Amino acid sequence: TGVRVLFRSESTTLVLHRDHLTEPDARKLRALRAERPDQQVLLCVGPHARYAELTQWADWVHALIPDAIAPDVLPRYLTPWRGEESDFGGTGPRATVAIVSGLLEMRRMLTEACHTLGYPTDPRSEWDDAIDASIVIWEIPVLEPHWTRELARATRDHEVVAMIGVADRAAVRLARDEGVAACLNLPFELDDLDYVLHRIRRELQATPRSPGTTPEHHDVRPVGLEGVRPNSPTQ
Repeated sequence: TGVRVLFRSESTTLVLHRDHLTEPDARKLRALRAERPDQQVLLCVGPHARYAELTQWADWVHALIPDAIAPDVLPRYLTPWRGEESDFGGTGPRATVAIVSGLLEMRRMLTEACHTLGYPTDPRSEWDDAIDASIVIWEIPVLEPHWTRELARATRDHEVVAMIGVADRAAVRLARDEGVAACLNLPFELDDLDYVLHRIRRELQATPRSPGTTPEHHDVRPVGLEGVRPNSPTQ
């Protein structure tokens, strides 16, 4: 992967990025956890990790994160953020979040998740240019031939959280190229969605976007994790 595994880090958080999960690495990790049980271990896995390997490692790490979505998920583990609500006016009524999915059950699940997090919702079965919510959660129909074209149209005037059934590197890269604010995989962790919506609201509060413009953060968010080290800043 190009990222050295730092098994002897003195940091309170250790980030591992592995394409393959080997038995020697597992032995080292078990020894480290026995030596430092208080250390938070986050494992970012590539597309070649097998289910049996993930099952083996799950007991020794605090989180298993697909590396394609790690830029949107890792920061919630590495930076304090839940106490920031009052810093950007987040304690008042929250803006409506539009939800777009062609599947009724998916719309219901995402609607319930948003309501749990305190967001009113506007569920839609397909994209509609009349959507006036600033933030849109869209279950991306990656099997449809023109999904990137529709996504590019949506991101011109909205902050789009792309929900991808199989959030592999290729699909996530295409979504990021079209200007999405964040990518999450399905099924998703509620805390991941909470953090992503929190970050988008904070950015909108700091720099409201004009219709038809794409915020700078859409262009600079990385797809991989090259160079990430424990407790290092993430972009």
